Amino acid sequence: MALEAATGGGASAIPLPSRCPLCGAESFFPIWHFSGVQQGCCPSCGHVYSRVPPSWVVDYGHFGQNYSLEWLLAPDNDLYHLARQRAVLAGAGPGRALELGCGYGHFLHTLELAGWSAVGVEPSRTAACFARHQLAATVVEGLAGELALPPGPFDLIAAFHLLEHLPAPLPLLRQLRGLLAPGGRLLLAVPNLRTLPVDLHEGWFIARGLHRHTFLPETLHQLLASAGFSVTHTAEEPATRLSPSSYRVVAQPVAAARNDDAAPAPGCVLARDYHARLDRACQQLHRRFAVWRAEGLRVGIFGAGQHTEALLALAHIGSAEVALLLDDDPARQGQQLAGIPIYTAAGLRRCDVVVVSTLAAEVSLCARLRRAWPQLPIYGIYADLLQESPL
Repeated sequence: MALEAATGGGASAIPLPSRCPLCGAESFFPIWHFSGVQQGCCPSCGHVYSRVPPSWVVDYGHFGQNYSLEWLLAPDNDLYHLARQRAVLAGAGPGRALELGCGYGHFLHTLELAGWSAVGVEPSRTAACFARHQLAATVVEGLAGELALPPGPFDLIAAFHLLEHLPAPLPLLRQLRGLLAPGGRLLLAVPNLRTLPVDLHEGWFIARGLHRHTFLPETLHQLLASAGFSVTHTAEEPATRLSPSSYRVVAQPVAAARNDDAAPAPGCVLARDYHARLDRACQQLHRRFAVWRAEGLRVGIFGAGQHTEALLALAHIGSAEVALLLDDDPARQGQQLAGIPIYTAAGLRRCDVVVVSTLAAEVSLCARLRRAWPQLPIYGIYADLLQESPL
């Protein structure tokens, strides 16, 4: 239901890429498509990547998650938790560090506290503004790969969950190699197809062309070797609600990186399995909302951000099933999403059932709403609805 078969519909109208962005092979095995974006696999190396229409534009300048200021500043949030873990691999300062796609600046801030001189590059105006004004971080606003990077050399270059967004990551990695000081390190993290759970955010990022690549450890290592790096450390990062799948590597430049021929990575099989699981989850959510509609219940969704946009689109849920959306963000209140009006939390009194739609804050938000509205049935998508027996 959520994802159309790649062999039908309008898939043929989307021009195939001429070559695999990892190994350069011309063959492409289509897996699925959604709203103009087609994901497939290279039979030669097993790399999973997407093709999008030539006119496809992603506005990362207005990209951002709906995190509260209180949560972003909390020293125990997931962003700081990951930053402290990653900073251990940076080694002891002082030194010069560059982070591409620095987000809200938590890793930069952690490095600065450890004695590093750090600068970040971030396309989102909201995130860059927070990093500069709340964490006193040095941030250049722009998209990695499209602007002149700060001059090197750097003792550390970091990029967490950036490579999967780039149409062609290899040229950027080669550029970064030239910016590293002798003995410098490259620290990366990407979602790992082998451990990718079913969450609507990841599915939506793929469906909207935000994630152009879905890496396996094997394909990421091959990419780094092609750019002149040797991997010195690997780890699957501990899962958090914000980052449930993250594969981390440390790499260093080498004079002649080995890129031995190997059997293709199992990207095709794993990508098909992932989308089958995502499709089953979307069907389960669609059926649950359809049952509520048949019972005549007024359903509200708390959260009117990207996660809810993904829920409505991927699970084919609309105004027939959902009476209203609710959100704490004053900028969203009074607006509409997919034709559904957005209210303040006071709109809860108009609901018979409420579904909390968020990834990182589902547990805490459900707990808060249940304390305030103990008589109202409140469900989390991951903790409740997707744990039900199939309807």
